[in-house]
Amino acid sequence: MYKLLIITLLTTFLIAENVNPKPYSNLGNILYNNYEKIAHMTQVNAFKIYSKDINDYMADIIVTKKMGFSLEMEVSGVSRRDYLDKLRELSKRNDTLLRTIQSGYRNSIDNEDSQFFLQIVNNKLIDIEMNKNEIISYYIDHSEEINSTGILEELIKKNDRIRAGREAKKKRYKTKKMLEEEKIKRIRRDDKEAKEKLEKRLEKDLQRKKLEIRNKQKQMLGV
Repeated sequence: MYKLLIITLLTTFLIAENVNPKPYSNLGNILYNNYEKIAHMTQVNAFKIYSKDINDYMADIIVTKKMGFSLEMEVSGVSRRDYLDKLRELSKRNDTLLRTIQSGYRNSIDNEDSQFFLQIVNNKLIDIEMNKNEIISYYIDHSEEINSTGILEELIKKNDRIRAGREAKKKRYKTKKMLEEEKIKRIRRDDKEAKEKLEKRLEKDLQRKKLEIRNKQKQMLGV
């Protein structure tokens, strides 16, 4: 009983410290190291329909990991074959969930769904380094509709291409703003000139009419 308690406490500690069991580590490490990634799927709106599958998978990973530690510590009643079978079964479920992530990532790009794309990237559901160039290209093409935060913001800060693009965008904005200001000045100048011409013409017409009236008055008076 005491030994079982010690093993249980030790197993709980090892799981908390992200230590993996040694038996069949080539297969087990892949599953255990993907645990956080799979857990983050629940943070993506489009993946919430898979919440039950994800939560069941995560619970089974914990149980299987404890089983692996028990096997490593040679606890009686734990079979190597049972543990291996469980790892193989979890591996198939893991592959299915990873394919769901990859398919979602591709769809977010093909459908230009920037919110979906941002949730996948910022939750690190894909290999950021491996897909870095594609992520950057998508951001550059859709920067006006993406609020760069989290992982994406970190990636942007490190990327010269994006910095250069932002500078070019600022220059284009300044140039556009200058052109708009110049256009406004030109319109105001033209309006002012048109107004002055109209006032001069009206003044001229007024003087001409005054002169005509005086001439008529002189004629009437026989002057």
